[in-house]
Amino acid sequence: MKSLIQLCGKILADCEALCCVSTIRDFKRISDRVEHEGISFLTITLPNICKDFESCLSNGSVSSSSFIGFKRPKNGRLPLILGGFFKLVFDPLTGKILDNPDINAIYSIRQVLLAFKKFRADCTPRRVRSTLDQYVMTDFEIGEHFENVNDYVIDAFVECSRVLFGPIFNKLNRDLMDDPNIVIPRHGSGTTASRVLSNRKYDHLDWTYRLEKHFRASNFLLPSWNAEDRFLEINFKTLEQEEPVRVVTVPKTLKTPRIIAIEPVCMQYVQQGLMELIVPLLESRKLYNSIGFLDQKINQDLACKGSHDGSIATMDLSEASDRVHNHLVEALLSPWPTLSDMVQACRSKQADVPGYGIHTLFKFASMGSALCFPIEAMVFLTIAFLSQTKELSYQTMKKRRVSFLRSVRIYGDDIIVPVGMAHSVACELSTFGLKVNKHKTFWTGKFRESCGGDFYDGVPVNPVYIKASIPTSRRPAQDVESTIAMRNLFYKGGMWRVAAYVDDCVKRFAPLPVVLPTSPVLGRHSFLGFETQKLCPHLHRPMVKGMIPRRIKPLSPLDGYGALLKFFLKRSKDPFHEVSHLKRDGRPKVATINLRWAVSI
Repeated sequence: MKSLIQLCGKILADCEALCCVSTIRDFKRISDRVEHEGISFLTITLPNICKDFESCLSNGSVSSSSFIGFKRPKNGRLPLILGGFFKLVFDPLTGKILDNPDINAIYSIRQVLLAFKKFRADCTPRRVRSTLDQYVMTDFEIGEHFENVNDYVIDAFVECSRVLFGPIFNKLNRDLMDDPNIVIPRHGSGTTASRVLSNRKYDHLDWTYRLEKHFRASNFLLPSWNAEDRFLEINFKTLEQEEPVRVVTVPKTLKTPRIIAIEPVCMQYVQQGLMELIVPLLESRKLYNSIGFLDQKINQDLACKGSHDGSIATMDLSEASDRVHNHLVEALLSPWPTLSDMVQACRSKQADVPGYGIHTLFKFASMGSALCFPIEAMVFLTIAFLSQTKELSYQTMKKRRVSFLRSVRIYGDDIIVPVGMAHSVACELSTFGLKVNKHKTFWTGKFRESCGGDFYDGVPVNPVYIKASIPTSRRPAQDVESTIAMRNLFYKGGMWRVAAYVDDCVKRFAPLPVVLPTSPVLGRHSFLGFETQKLCPHLHRPMVKGMIPRRIKPLSPLDGYGALLKFFLKRSKDPFHEVSHLKRDGRPKVATINLRWAVSI
């Protein structure tokens, strides 16, 4: 706790130098609140206040309902905490935003308020229970909501889907009808509902009758017809016997954990294969870059442009994955029945929720399904198109398709549309049971955020997040890597005092040489170049001694038919990158850090 307070003090000192305001009282106020309220003041209370600050930037003034829980002067609207910075952004008497607010002050306020938002720590049992309760309540809520959606609206949604995705899915649907084996399954690297991990997945012989209708187990689980005896070992499951997804919580923030629904082995196996067919089509030129899964920079550039000229709105959805009703997905894919049936066949229908037992799902899928993000992106794009083409004929919709696709961008639950479309898109999203996050949606003012890029008037105001306490030894390795990465981000942002403080703490237990970002050594990045402690005797490259992270995959021996199946599922003609892939596979459970010599460039 003490190190976090000291780190907060260094952040305030750097922000003070940046904006030429005093932060002595701010540090005292924050320290006193942390002493009485604990770490939750840094990780929950301050980030909540930042939501008010961003709303004020969007609305152009500070309202009387903003910054509740923080003292204000008698004749002013601005909070006393960080008051010196707020006065550089808003008028202290009227609360209206200044004609030329200090962007450095905006950055400083966000940096102080958001520094500890993503601090890694376990949520309290009460918050975990509340999140699981909300998960189940949301599912019931969308089930009730969808019953009230007008059939005319669903028909219009289907027509929009046909116009948008017909050029890419018509051929795919025909190809799947002719040969379902173009779907090449793949096992993911993560865990599964039955806790089958790594290479053991290739020997797993559970299959469902729903999958068998479209994906023959003999083609997907057997490496060749010489393994006919293995077919007798396949365990076919009826609908009642199917394994549900396993709902778990993983750390996100101290306020709420993130919910993941871990899929059964066979479902994830097929989902990955379908995803490999669908995603390249969605990212193809035929959709004019309106949907993306790999490149966040496009969204960030658009958000930057919108913050400067006000032409673009950035929108964000709450509980996006958990609010897409399966009936909506069926309507979305109804023009392509074969594709739709295959997607439904590999969709898990039930979830094992802690405290609730087996729950039948109304939603299409939660995070954890390989098809969750591609399908939800299609749903959001179709709804946005529907909001602009109501009452139009099919031919007119086709004419507007290209101009629409060139004006929008979907990346996960981050939606970018022209400002003129924002209100109608938000209303249409609500019609289908989706919830627009008002705290992260901006179409007025000069603040925009999308895909981790935060901008005010075209200038980046991204904070650096502190995700772990500064370690006192080389363990755990994850905290050491996070701390040094955080240090380098602060350094690049000109926060010299924070960087120097982290340097002093880390140097107590390990060397911290100056290296380039391309070096394998965990070290300091500098605008002045890199350090040379000696030259490599073989290649004459500059070398330094420092911390090298090492991750070893867990033991997972595989042979026989399973090994042969893994070979035939390989995506290229090249050999496997790792020679020992039949002995070790999966995600490394523990990372270690060793001190050794390595290049500094």
